[in-house]
Amino acid sequence: MSHANYQVVSAINSHPVLRSQRHETPRLLQQERIIKTITRILSSLNAKSTIVAFATVCKALERPILDVLWESQDDWFQLLKCFPPDVWEERDNAFHFLRNPIPTEWARFRRYASRMQTTPPFSRNCER
Repeated sequence: MSHANYQVVSAINSHPVLRSQRHETPRLLQQERIIKTITRILSSLNAKSTIVAFATVCKALERPILDVLWESQDDWFQLLKCFPPDVWEERDNAFHFLRNPIPTEWARFRRYASRMQTTPPFSRNCER
């Protein structure tokens, strides 16, 4: 077992919520809480590739994992990059809209923006 995997297993085994649920059949809400807790543990270990793999295991895992990944962002840039590449460009460390997004292009933006629990400050320039 690699050191990183050992850290993940140790963190999960030592976490009070996960430890208490190990031998019970959790309800859906409890499962979501467990999935979010595991995702936060993996995130604290900088295990992004593991989180992505975890999210692709099944559709039921995707929503709670995305909730955790998007709940806190350092800036708006990752969210703005949800628009198709012909809508924007990065130039001079600023985000520039090349055209106005059409309504269907806003759907992905809204999907991730709705998961953000805190609003980051505008630290990069956005121009149109």
